[in-house]
Amino acid sequence: MAITKICCIGAGYVGGPTCSIIAMQCPHIKVTVLDKSVHRISQWNSEKLPIYEAGLDEIVKKRINVKLFFSTNIEEAIQEADLIFISVNTPTKTSGEGKVEPEQIKNDLIDYPYVIDTSENVIRSIKIHNNPYLAADMTQAIVICTGWDEFVNLDYEVMYDRMMKPAFIFDGCKILNDEILTSIGFQVYTIGKGCVDDRPTMDTVVVDKGDSSVSESDSTIGAIDTFAQITRV
Repeated sequence: MAITKICCIGAGYVGGPTCSIIAMQCPHIKVTVLDKSVHRISQWNSEKLPIYEAGLDEIVKKRINVKLFFSTNIEEAIQEADLIFISVNTPTKTSGEGKVEPEQIKNDLIDYPYVIDTSENVIRSIKIHNNPYLAADMTQAIVICTGWDEFVNLDYEVMYDRMMKPAFIFDGCKILNDEILTSIGFQVYTIGKGCVDDRPTMDTVVVDKGDSSVSESDSTIGAIDTFAQITRV
């Protein structure tokens, strides 16, 4: 299954720039960034973007209304998307740095207003790990949305060996050394930089709505911010 349509829920500091880079690097993919805030979407569609990243203005100007769209029409974009990113506020910590209870992760996904699947299927689709290396097993992409030191200090050679190939990293916080990651074998997309080499881009990757079973129509994304995998059932 080829990915031709992506949508991202959340047009903030992570969702907007990350999807702008995807739209630039993957010209055959339609990328729609969604937000319930009419004001924020109007800013993305204006001459003055709501946030600053080096080179972001130029990227958006080249791709907007070509293969990059900013919209409040959330339900329609979700229905037509092959792959969905959720880029909203990090869940509130319950104890310790970054602590999120498993039940909170499940409840947040079940209660999200645009999740159209049953709560039973949502729960069965989620695997939560206390170990980031287990979360990386047979995943195809790692998305980093929080700039914690523990993500910088991971052994990415071990992570790479455990992942499907090609293996991708989307660094939404610009905290990793993309040259080292590229030398390991990753294809790296970094906020403000885009892809650091010319290997196959995301339109060659088999990913179905953020899922994590490995087959012709399904693959895995590991979100190591919460050490969770989401699997299609």
